Amino acid sequence: MGLSKNNFGGRGAAVSNSGLTVANSVPGVMQPTTPARAGRKPDARRPDSADAPHHAKSWWGFGGEAPKKETRGEAAPNSSLLDEITNNRNRPAGRGKHCGRFSVRGRDVSAGTTKFHRVNCKCWACSYCGPRKARRYRHVIAHTAERLQLRRFVTLTLDPAKIEGDPVRYLNKTWAKLRIYLKRRLGRIPTFIRVLEFQQNGNPHFHILIDHFIEFEWLQAAWEAVGGGRFVNIKYVDVHRVSRYLSKYLTKELLLSAPLRSRRVTTSRNIHLNEKPASEIRWEFVRYSIFGLYEWHKKEVIGFQLDAEGILESFSICS
Repeated sequence: MGLSKNNFGGRGAAVSNSGLTVANSVPGVMQPTTPARAGRKPDARRPDSADAPHHAKSWWGFGGEAPKKETRGEAAPNSSLLDEITNNRNRPAGRGKHCGRFSVRGRDVSAGTTKFHRVNCKCWACSYCGPRKARRYRHVIAHTAERLQLRRFVTLTLDPAKIEGDPVRYLNKTWAKLRIYLKRRLGRIPTFIRVLEFQQNGNPHFHILIDHFIEFEWLQAAWEAVGGGRFVNIKYVDVHRVSRYLSKYLTKELLLSAPLRSRRVTTSRNIHLNEKPASEIRWEFVRYSIFGLYEWHKKEVIGFQLDAEGILESFSICS
């Protein structure tokens, strides 16, 4: 018995003297507890059934954005691809506890297919999901700012001598008071997108895109009156260059700098940054990873998606 080499140079499946692959030896692939085809007992259950028992070993995978392109008509991911999944999936430190561990299943009636998608934790603290979430926010903020003509870029920084108690709570309270001042000044609550950032000294401040002209002197006086101090800045941003300007200020490090359980991005009520498109597919939660489900259904796979790192994100089978 020997070990084969996969396409990535890593360890492959164990091979017997006769040249056959030894069952359950492919790295990254957990075989079902019962054969997937002939010889299966009548009462054996698929791993994606609602009442199927959970495997003793957990399945972990990557999270992140869904790929932009679905591959159809090609061969499904082979064992060497799944071996690469095993080698890479636990590499980044700080992954969310349940990131990529479970899946969802939905039936697309119009296409006559059943789809399986990996469930990502989508947490800021996750070393995989956090940076992708930051990139997604940068894109949607830039698009929204251009669409709504948010051409004033305001920075509000707290005077450390004025902070009482928790800095973030104090900053939020002063912002709430400033919004009342703005409503009185402008006759309405301005349309805005607000991003929380922490400086190296731990002092929080806000970057705010706003739709209305505000005099610097008035803003400085109002910010000091509500207890923020005199550290303010306001700039005009050409609407056609908002994306370029934001790429300089709304960095991944900025969006990830805030502590746990703090809202990094907030907006006025008339802005919705994370609206989900309508879907006719009704999804249900499956307590198995995308890797285990793929291995069970691999002979039925008609299309699959990989994430930006080439890791299995989803796949489809005929209903």
